[in-house]
Amino acid sequence: MWKIREKGAAAGVGVLATYTWDPLSRQQSIAWGNGTTTGAQYDLASRLIGFNHDLLGTAQDVSWILGYTNANQLLTRATSNIAYWWAPTVASQAYVPDGLNRYASVAGTTFSYSQDRRAGRVHCRRSRAQHAAYAAIA
Repeated sequence: MWKIREKGAAAGVGVLATYTWDPLSRQQSIAWGNGTTTGAQYDLASRLIGFNHDLLGTAQDVSWILGYTNANQLLTRATSNIAYWWAPTVASQAYVPDGLNRYASVAGTTFSYSQDRRAGRVHCRRSRAQHAAYAAIA
């Protein structure tokens, strides 16, 4: 057991967090000073298969369950509380390629390309006066 204390406190709100580990040195739980607890569960291969946050006095508790492939790659993740789901932002931009697999325009911003034969670089200029140079691929 390991305790993080504020100003040497032995108990109460001065103990910011109490960490515990299982016999295999895996983090088992954290008891936070505000009453919140965090727990972790492992399978026989010591892979994290679940963890949870129990927020004291709220209905905002959450648990995650993780599933793995035989190659130990994360395969599935389930969340018990939809308030914790990740929702990507929805963005739509028009990309118009040219015949050389470069972008002619992105979201209305046009690009032009020129090649510096001496330095072997391709220069890309945006319509908003920004400029980048790329080394030629050998």
